[in-house]
Amino acid sequence: MEQYGTYSNSDYSISVKENVPGKPSGLKVSKTSKTSITLTWKAAADGVKYQVYRSTKKDSGYKLIATVSGTSYTNSKLSANTTYYYKIRAVNGDGYTGAYSGVLTAKTKK
Repeated sequence: MEQYGTYSNSDYSISVKENVPGKPSGLKVSKTSKTSITLTWKAAADGVKYQVYRSTKKDSGYKLIATVSGTSYTNSKLSANTTYYYKIRAVNGDGYTGAYSGVLTAKTKK
């Protein structure tokens, strides 16, 4: 996705085009255990890496827990029988980040 911006002052103005990566889709849990959750998703347009965020609350408290180059991530050293919330976003080669995926709810086993 391309994003445009115009910057100006009293002497001149310039237009800048930034390539923002697309939004990852299909975020799902592919495996769970007592202490780990494995996530997978579909690649985003222009996404080179993906930032994985986690929280124990659905609507707040998300923290970046990993940046990965593939379309899967295993979150380990988790507490058993606990609900976690995840969302991801793509990062392109220029360092621009795209929109977040939807929130995924996942629970470790007892």
